[in-house]
Amino acid sequence: MRGRRSGTILILTSAMALLCVFAITVLVTKSDDAIAPARLASHGRGGRFPDAPHSLARPAANTSNLAGSEYGGYWNGSSSFVSPEQMKAWADEVAPWSTTYAANPQNAGEPTPGKRARAVIVALVRNSELDDMVHSIKSLESSFNSRYNYPYVFLNDVPFTQEFMDTVSNFTSSETSFGLLPKDHWEIPEWIDGAEAEIARNRMASHGVMYGGSLPYRKMCRFNSGFFYKHPLLQPYDWYWRIEPDVDYYCNLDFDPFRFMEDNGKKYSFTIALTELPRTIYNMWAYTIKYARENQINTTLLPYFANANGDYNLCHFWSNFEIASLEFFRSDEYESFFQYLDSSGNFFYERYGDAPVHSLAAGLLLRQDEVHYFWDIGYRHDNFFNCPLKTPEGKQHDKCSCPETVNGRRRVEKPCLGWWKDYKPKTWSVQDYDRILEHLSKSSSYPLFEVGSVGERRKFLHYLMQR
Repeated sequence: MRGRRSGTILILTSAMALLCVFAITVLVTKSDDAIAPARLASHGRGGRFPDAPHSLARPAANTSNLAGSEYGGYWNGSSSFVSPEQMKAWADEVAPWSTTYAANPQNAGEPTPGKRARAVIVALVRNSELDDMVHSIKSLESSFNSRYNYPYVFLNDVPFTQEFMDTVSNFTSSETSFGLLPKDHWEIPEWIDGAEAEIARNRMASHGVMYGGSLPYRKMCRFNSGFFYKHPLLQPYDWYWRIEPDVDYYCNLDFDPFRFMEDNGKKYSFTIALTELPRTIYNMWAYTIKYARENQINTTLLPYFANANGDYNLCHFWSNFEIASLEFFRSDEYESFFQYLDSSGNFFYERYGDAPVHSLAAGLLLRQDEVHYFWDIGYRHDNFFNCPLKTPEGKQHDKCSCPETVNGRRRVEKPCLGWWKDYKPKTWSVQDYDRILEHLSKSSSYPLFEVGSVGERRKFLHYLMQR
């Protein structure tokens, strides 16, 4: 009797537990259903963005199954820096915050025929930049992607809000994925001296250097220099197009830039070339030359970035627009160069930007014919823009709507772009690096401190304090 009564009690207890779980599930489902229409009403169709495609009927979003996936891509044995185990750990870490909205081809414009590249459009963006991100997507869709339907990946250092994901996905018929950054990709490494990094930030801020006092900006630059291509959501792809919040594309593209790059042996591309702020990268050029010397790299493109005496001319390809090969960034050669610069700590002790990092890496590792200037992609970011009024042959170009100025500024042309157009490849080897290093060692502009040395880093900080 005692055993039968215990069994009855156990059955009743289990039944009550199941009823409780069912009641909680219904309550949560109703709560979510009540919230979702309100989000769409104020931020989706007919809300702040009334020109969103009203006919767009998206399937429900799915949480990407990254955990336990065989994410590896180029990392399965072809890189000595990132192991498949590390890739899996990153995938497992971000899986709970990875969401994908399926594509809706029936809502797309008339597709352009032809094979597509294994390519993706990528944005690092904050929840607070929703309006600006929508602006950029609308511009890119209108000029290009509504006819090609390449997928988007949006990345954030905090989880995306449901509002952000629902709204952004309303403005493209392409697949959209949303992911969180692994902590390793964003946070300050443990070996960085926080107090010394703060001294450097305060010093730059006191000099009025743009973003000189910003820690998040430094994290962003380091991520874009050495981690974006390692994110699990990017592993299925061979090419990427970087897009930023609040940018404009001025030209209707009748070709596929990804396929152009792939079919013509290109590895990196740009549309604007600028000069860097010298106070942000005191040692980057010296370290680049030292790296080239230590690794005995023969290069024909790095001289583009040098003045006649061997100093850095500060030119770089503005990386907030770039279409590039992910294989290039995933290569041992690029990763080795990034880790060399990263070991200096100067993403935090100075303010290394990803644009000069990408540019100097291209200079070290690529030929000029592997880097492409997209003259026919009109583009604006902040107050800088480039928009073609004529073809390189001097003929009228009628596929763009070019403004004469943006906030009083005219299109970016010189000096760096002019130098690029005139550049003729020449080879640098060990002897050239020795000559430049000797020059730099005598220059007050480039004190040569050893990479990764704590004592040398303190000398450098003392040097900054005296300037």
